[in-house]
Amino acid sequence: MLDILRSNTRSFIIYLLFSIIIIVFVFTFNTITPGEACGSSGPATLGADFAQVEGTTVDASLFNMADAVTIDPPSPTANDFKALQRRYAYYSTRFPQLGVPMAFADFTPDPQRISPVKADKVMYDLIETLLVAGEARRAGLSVSDDELSERLLADDGWFDPKTGEFLRDRYESFVRYQLGTSPTRFESFLRDEMLREKLISVVVAGVGVSDAELAFHRKASGEKVDLELVVVDAAATAPLVQVEPEALAAWLAKNQDAVSRYYDEHSSDYNKEERVVVRGLQVKATNRAIVERETDETKKAELQKEREDARAKAEAALTELKAAEAPAAPEAPAAAEAPAAEEPAAEEAAVPPAEDGAERVAKAEAAPVEGAVTTEAFEAAVTAHSDHAATKEAGGLFPEPRTRAEMGRWPFGSEAADAVFALQPGQVTGVIEVDSGFWVLRLERRLPAESRGLADARMEIAEKLYRQEKAAETQKAIADEVLAAAKKDPTQALEEAAQAVNQAHGLSEESTEGLSARATGLFSRLPSGAIGAAAEFGQVPGLGAAEELARAAFAAKEGQPVLDRVFSVEDGKKLVVARVAGHEEASDEDADDVRGQLLREKQKLFYRGWYDDLLRQATEEGDVEFTEAWRDRVKQDLDAFRESGGVLPGAEGVPAVPVEGAEGAAAPAPEAPAAAPAAAE
Repeated sequence: MLDILRSNTRSFIIYLLFSIIIIVFVFTFNTITPGEACGSSGPATLGADFAQVEGTTVDASLFNMADAVTIDPPSPTANDFKALQRRYAYYSTRFPQLGVPMAFADFTPDPQRISPVKADKVMYDLIETLLVAGEARRAGLSVSDDELSERLLADDGWFDPKTGEFLRDRYESFVRYQLGTSPTRFESFLRDEMLREKLISVVVAGVGVSDAELAFHRKASGEKVDLELVVVDAAATAPLVQVEPEALAAWLAKNQDAVSRYYDEHSSDYNKEERVVVRGLQVKATNRAIVERETDETKKAELQKEREDARAKAEAALTELKAAEAPAAPEAPAAAEAPAAEEPAAEEAAVPPAEDGAERVAKAEAAPVEGAVTTEAFEAAVTAHSDHAATKEAGGLFPEPRTRAEMGRWPFGSEAADAVFALQPGQVTGVIEVDSGFWVLRLERRLPAESRGLADARMEIAEKLYRQEKAAETQKAIADEVLAAAKKDPTQALEEAAQAVNQAHGLSEESTEGLSARATGLFSRLPSGAIGAAAEFGQVPGLGAAEELARAAFAAKEGQPVLDRVFSVEDGKKLVVARVAGHEEASDEDADDVRGQLLREKQKLFYRGWYDDLLRQATEEGDVEFTEAWRDRVKQDLDAFRESGGVLPGAEGVPAVPVEGAEGAAAPAPEAPAAAPAAAE
């Protein structure tokens, strides 16, 4: 390091000589760990070993250094613009604070395969650095002192902008306080990362783009069509089915078992617990689990202070709401005692009609409620104080009714369920402490429990199933009518055909069942900017995956704009009639750009496949092993992630990615090989 800096420090060589010796001494004997980073459970305790990678020990110090140069993900429930930016950066970078050159910035895994738990992502990236650096050394590659110096000194933040002098204190502060390590170990880590970059260059050096590949991708991404679509939806078609009482009775006689099965499978639709609709004002704070696990007393005190400040903010908001409470309704004056009337005979005695649960709730909601807060007052408090981004613009309203059990789940808790179910409509709770912070809740309305037996629901279910069964026939018939109307005059917009069918069935475009045409806008076989085998063919704007429709659209002949058949999308839930409204050929002007994009994508896929094999082999041979300390560490972060409202891999709609330490997982699984690109028509 001395030689590296000497060549860049000119007039203050001697000063740096002694200062660097001091830095090395301090870092060797007095390493200071960094404070907890946002989005993780903080630095690992020094002395712990987490893994062995080809004989290199991944201890807490090395892990903390890698963690410090990795972007923290935002809260899993945050959805504002800054959170989206930070989430994109988290999934698309590795160790960005090491100054990764642009040439290597995108040699990262598919974002869908990256763990949302930061500790797991850091370990996955760290294993890659160590494995690939080891391969680079075996291949005879090395990083010279001059190369390391150039990389270190490329950061303008370590130089005085006026004099150009190296700022020793700034460099020292970065390594010591942000990375919690010594310069020697930091530079060794950076050298390994640079070796990885060098080997990437070697691995992908032979990758090229043939003229045939270029022609395919230019056509796939450059040629575009614009479609007009009429979508005939199965659900919307069901109400058009004519239901004759005799036909329904005959159908029911043959399908009693189907009706019974439907009732059993959807019993929650007919038997419902008491539910509530609420508005909420949230003040966020560091998760309670994170505070409880903090071992640094100073940091723990800071986190506790943060929660107390959040409580105070919630209390202040509640005070404002209490000031807006409606006064108690005055008691009705006692009625004058009327003369006793002759009691009617027993058979003439008036019997009040029975009230169902809904009637009782309606009466209760209509009556004045002591301590009620108006909707307007609560909405104003939410606008001024709430941190819950998902409901803030809606005045804190959670529109879906919730049972007691559902109120006890995230983002609320059992404390919230008990408090809310004790309210009358319009009343608000006190400040409720939950894991993620504090809530003040207002009861909007209470929905009574419902219980309908099979006998009561039988005819309703039978009619629903009958309509669904017959709807497919009606749906196909209507789609065929639209196609026939469109073919009568292919030069007319498809909207004309839709209106003709609407008139034939007495429908209007504004009705639920009414048909209308919509345009896709120009689109290509592959999404804009998508290059290579990872690109998904056949995505039609407004429809999603519709490969057959896309192929037919690009194969349509000039002068025959109406596609000659009805297309099934989403397994028949939608039937689509289409007409080509516009067409653009691929341009020759972007050939160089497409070749460059395609080469880059091929290089990335080639490298990721090569690394998959390297990781698989190292795992099988026992060169990557984890300790119980690591599994404990990841379990803590997994628990905190769940408690913060995060959805872990493997949940419905979430891609399965390796989460080390979950369910006894071992090394992160390699990526699946990419599929071959779909052939262009």
